[in-house]
Amino acid sequence: SFRCDRGRSFQAALGKDHVVVPIGARRLILQSQPSSLGRRYEAPGSVLIIDGDLSALVIDDDLGFEIVEFRLRR
Repeated sequence: SFRCDRGRSFQAALGKDHVVVPIGARRLILQSQPSSLGRRYEAPGSVLIIDGDLSALVIDDDLGFEIVEFRLRR
């Protein structure tokens, strides 16, 4: 799970070359992209970067996901 500033959080299902992120009624499918900084996934209007314990999710029409911490669910 991912926990963000301001108490927001989201789940993500990591695949080999993509990640699925359900946000409310939406379901984002982001494709893996080359990156020099961690793992990067993109879809039109959305980017998720995972670098160790820190992540960033940017969605063009929802700027509420800032300073995200990634925690593996075990």
